[in-house]
Amino acid sequence: MSQSSQQAITHVLQQDSKLLNTLLAKIHQLNSLQQLLCESLDAKLAQHCQIANLENGSLIILTDSAIWATQIRFQAGDLLAKLRLHPLLHHLKNISCITRPAPVKQQEPAVKPMPRLSTHTAELIKNSADTIQHDKLKTALNKIAQHIKHNA
Repeated sequence: MSQSSQQAITHVLQQDSKLLNTLLAKIHQLNSLQQLLCESLDAKLAQHCQIANLENGSLIILTDSAIWATQIRFQAGDLLAKLRLHPLLHHLKNISCITRPAPVKQQEPAVKPMPRLSTHTAELIKNSADTIQHDKLKTALNKIAQHIKHNA
């Protein structure tokens, strides 16, 4: 990072920015609520839940599937009572649950093995390679001719 860009970032962070302070306070609040939620739920359920927001006495929880959202809804009354014991949440009125599936990781395309050739086909390709003057093409054909089917 260049010295000027580092100074610019430092300047922005050091400014008495009401918006930045509000944003940092909200992040801190959500992190604290997430910790409280994890302590209040079964560990297996907690790993599928995340606090999305706390606004007007309503706690919004995101789950990664309908199964976990249903579990939260079944436990909402008990969970509400547990969370209200915390000083920050004594005003909590209700818990809403939203299902938002986790992003699907795209898998790398599987590298398909080179198809195996019959001995006859491999011989034909090898013979063709022997008659070609172009070195790169000749090398490629010889390499292909090596992929012979072995009878098991």
